[in-house]
Amino acid sequence: MNIVKENQNWVIKISEEEHINDSLLLQIKFKLLAEQWYDETKYFSFAKQIENETYFHILAMGKTIVPFIINELENGKNVWFNILKKLTHDNPIKQQNIGKPNLMANDWIEWAKTKNLLW
Repeated sequence: MNIVKENQNWVIKISEEEHINDSLLLQIKFKLLAEQWYDETKYFSFAKQIENETYFHILAMGKTIVPFIINELENGKNVWFNILKKLTHDNPIKQQNIGKPNLMANDWIEWAKTKNLLW
């Protein structure tokens, strides 16, 4: 699945091998909300990003979106640490990696591997 913005509209491209099921629909909803949140908050401070209404819609999706968030980290979108802590009630970030987004993302990705959450 690929979601792209074309002429102010979101286009969802699904390959023939992918089957539309609840998991795919949840992933599409997450991805659309994530892209909306990125767009709405790209110039905001962290404090303002997590006050955004779309952020709360993402958070309300619950733990089932954790693999999607880990995928975002794998793709270099390192803005998900707070929501991961809220959803998982965990924080695998090593003390020496605090403030280093790429290393913090790696800590979460390693955590996800131990929990079999990678796709």
